[in-house]
Amino acid sequence: VSEYLEKGPSFVFLFHPALGPLWSVISQKIRGGSLGQQSELVLEISEVDMKDVHIEGSLTVHASDVMGATVKVPNSAQRETKYS
Repeated sequence: VSEYLEKGPSFVFLFHPALGPLWSVISQKIRGGSLGQQSELVLEISEVDMKDVHIEGSLTVHASDVMGATVKVPNSAQRETKYS
């Protein structure tokens, strides 16, 4: 525990739940490659096709509308997701 608190995690992988509910789904979208010691991969997106990407440092991919664009519902204050 003290080593972890001193050095931190060996790597960080954060992702939006829309990328995949299961590791088996995510592993179909991210194949091969590596995360170097104390590297970080942040995917705030719903789809990706990564093959043999090697990260030494930090890579962040951010989408402003992960699940699709939102539009205002007529005669309402609500918004709904519009899929293309």
